[in-house]
Order: sequence, then C-alpha cells, then structure tokens
Amino acid sequence: MSILLPLIAVAAAILSGDQEEDEGSVLAHRLGVEYDPEQPFRIGPVVFGQRGIGAVSINRNVNYLGFVAWMTPDEYLALNEPLRGKDKNYDWIMQQVREGRAIAPPWLDANIVHARWESDQGLRSEGGPVRFQIVGHEGRHRMTVVRELCGPDVLVPVPVFVPSWRARHFTPHMLLGALMERDYSAPDGQNFVVRRLTLDRKNYALEGPPPPTAGLVAPVRNIDTVYHIGSMDPKDKYNRGRSLEGHTLSVTDEDHIDDWRRIAKLGGWPLWELHNNDGGRFLDRHQLDDADIAAWGEENSLLEPMTLYRVTSWDSEEEEEVSSIHHYPEDAEEEAEFNEGTVEPFDGHIATRTLDRLIGETVELALALDMAALAWAKKLGLDGVWWQDDEGEWSAPRGGILPGKLNRWNKKKISSP
Repeated sequence: MSILLPLIAVAAAILSGDQEEDEGSVLAHRLGVEYDPEQPFRIGPVVFGQRGIGAVSINRNVNYLGFVAWMTPDEYLALNEPLRGKDKNYDWIMQQVREGRAIAPPWLDANIVHARWESDQGLRSEGGPVRFQIVGHEGRHRMTVVRELCGPDVLVPVPVFVPSWRARHFTPHMLLGALMERDYSAPDGQNFVVRRLTLDRKNYALEGPPPPTAGLVAPVRNIDTVYHIGSMDPKDKYNRGRSLEGHTLSVTDEDHIDDWRRIAKLGGWPLWELHNNDGGRFLDRHQLDDADIAAWGEENSLLEPMTLYRVTSWDSEEEEEVSSIHHYPEDAEEEAEFNEGTVEPFDGHIATRTLDRLIGETVELALALDMAALAWAKKLGLDGVWWQDDEGEWSAPRGGILPGKLNRWNKKKISSP
C-alpha cells in the first residue's frame, strides 16, 4: 500500500548565487522551508520566476488554479511533442539564463480521463489516483536548457492545469500515483507517474510502488450545514424502524426540513443544526453510476453479483406503480400473483456478510448499493453520503453522516417538540 509522506519542503526565495549545488540535487530535499510555486527559486545556475522568460498569467496563480508535479527534464520532454533540435530560441534562452535572467517554470495542460461527473453544480471528484491526458504545454526550450545546465536527473517543479478544475478540487490521494499519458503529438514519448507533488503549498511524496491508476474517481458534494430531526442519541437510531441511510445520522438541507417532517412523520421531534467548519464532504450517490459502485463493492468483498427478481404492480390506493425486489423467484411469483403484477429477472447485487457487519444490520436487497456507497465514503475519509433525491410526495434530498465523522460537526438544537 502506498504511504503519503510530507516532502521536505523547498525554498520560497532565490538561493544566494554563491551557494554551491550538489550534482543532481533537488531543492525539495535540501531545505527545510515551505515551497511556494508562486515564489522565485533556483536550481543550480537556473533561476525560476513567475515573471521570467515564458511567463503567463496562470503560471502566477498555480496555488489556486492547479498543482505542481515534480519531474526530470527528460520526463517532461517525453510527455510532449519533441523539439526539432536546438534552434535560435534555445540559444537565446541559454544566453539569458547564463546572464542570470529568470525563466518561468515549464507547465502542462491536462484533461482527466473518465471525469464523467463534472457538472455545473460544483461537483468535483476525489479518490484516485486518477488518469490524465496531456493536451498542451509551454516550456520545452526552457526545460532543455535546464537539462543542459543541471543534468537529466534533476527534479523540476512543473505546474499542471486542468480545465474547469481548481486546486481545492484535488486531494493528494487523487494525484500521488496518478498516470499522465503523453500528448497525442508524442507517439514515441513516455507516460509519467506522479511521485512527488505540491498542492496548495504542501508537499507530498509517494513511497513504494504507485497504486493502480483509477479511471474512476468518486463524485463529492460539499455541504457545510445540514439538519437532523430527532434524537442525537445513537441508542434511539432504530426506535422508528430501519433507516434508508443505514447506520448513519440522517440529515437534510435547510430547504427540505418540512418535507422530511411530513414524509417521516417527525412532527414531535426536535430539530438540530449541524455545521462543519472545515467543510462537509459527502459522496454524491446520484452522480455515481450503479455499475461503478457495484464494481468497487465486488472488488472489496462487500457485494456479490446475483440474479434478482423485480415485481412491478399498480398501487390503487396511491395511484402509482410500485416495485419490490426478491432473492428467490418463487417469492417474486407469489407476490406478483397476489398483487396482479409482473416479474422481471435482472442482474443485481446482494450485500455480503462483511457489508452487513460494517453497517451493523442485515442489508436489504434494495439498499445494497447504497450501503456499499457508505462503505466507499468511509474508505475515502468523507463525512458520509448524499442522495439528491427529487422533491416529491415521498422523497426529498437527504444525507447520512458516518458515526466516526460526527465529532467533526458542531451540533446545536434550534427547536424542541
């Protein structure tokens, strides 16, 4: 298993010109100060500055717009379309660097492969490590100069920018071990695995072999304030029967408090406000494909594939179509006959005993994927799961905060029965 280790930080200011540089040394490994990619620094005889040769506006704002991947000159050049030898641009930059003029760090543009959950709703992803496709670059001549003056093995901090994403949308677990696929214009180049990283001025390194890259990342919804109707005592959790949110604390947003009082008949219970000063993070269940969570559940021995049976019938009292799921065909046929319904077999999943133990109860067939989502949220260190259900007579947006995360939330009773 990979281990996240803080990198020994790097210089936040230009080193004095008379300081000696060990051959192949890396700034991040020498100095015990925080590295800020928006500040000038020096590697050997090469001075880097955000307003140096080749500077662009985004390079001066990497702490907000992206992250930094540490790589050697050869690794950077292998990701991009090769240069056609040394030309006048190279000669001019080399002369400027030798005269002490700063250059801007070379940078990369990348897309996330399989980022299916990007949307205009502020949803972003974490989990990973993810897979990137390099789609643009600036700085091949500058990196070639660095290679010439500092050697092919020196590590250089390279800003990376992903359209529509910002630094706050990434986590170290998404980026360490991430695979960067070479640009399509570099068919003979090589892919790159991120092993050293600077994100929001914090430095991380990957120890050991990188974990398998995940084309799949998990959609996360950020919600800072939620509301719970009922008791905050865990002993009261099942007094009113089983919960659709399993063993978590059931919550909703401010706009749907009255909806849940009506739906769950909670008129006599107190209302609690829960606020997370660090920002609440919920796995967004409806932005996660069933097939993806089923695959993750199988991989982690939480779900088992099985043929299940869905009974569909008409509820004359509610005047709507209803359905139920059964493990055995004979049970499905019996209910279908009683309710004048139909039976349809389908490929589904059932909870394993491991998932039952994790949730603390025998998981119902219809809730197997949702309970696996709770397990995934726990694995990712999130606060819980959010279901952005449609508003209706029997549904409204809801969430569940994992028991182990409740201590991160400030609780205040804002009304009593």
